[in-house]
Amino acid sequence: GRDYIVGSNAFATITEAMNVATARIYIAAGTYQENFTINKNNISLIGPNNGVDPRNSSRNQEAILKGTISLSNGVDNIKIVGLAFTESAKISARFTVTNFEFAFNNVYNTAVATSTWTVTPLEVNAFMSIYNTNSLASAASKNLYITNNRFHNVPEYNVSIARAENVVIQD
Repeated sequence: GRDYIVGSNAFATITEAMNVATARIYIAAGTYQENFTINKNNISLIGPNNGVDPRNSSRNQEAILKGTISLSNGVDNIKIVGLAFTESAKISARFTVTNFEFAFNNVYNTAVATSTWTVTPLEVNAFMSIYNTNSLASAASKNLYITNNRFHNVPEYNVSIARAENVVIQD
């Protein structure tokens, strides 16, 4: 597929890029206050710090996201790498997600608005909440990789996952 660069020369917003992207969306340094949905397979959101460990490395200027990323039912092969998340940023999936990677991201000073969340045994206040409302084993999310991220000053929970198989949360 074709690569797209948001905040540089292709699109002003991530939503505009998402509407036409079929593979990689590169997000330039800057601040992005928008909510959007990933509703197709094989999408990678790649920030300027892909491959740069936020826990012990100097980072390039950040692409800072402040909105909600929603993952649609059944999306497969989604990567979110090398970005920063702050303020009202969060990631939400209420359905089956397969082959999801969240790596080399810096999550800091988030403020999840508790009035927008319903707390149940499956959903809690969290920066990232991945759960499936369908209790069938065949509907479980699979292959979730959350590695090499920094979570700092995140209220409540950093990550909440329910009804999933093969989950790796590391460092």
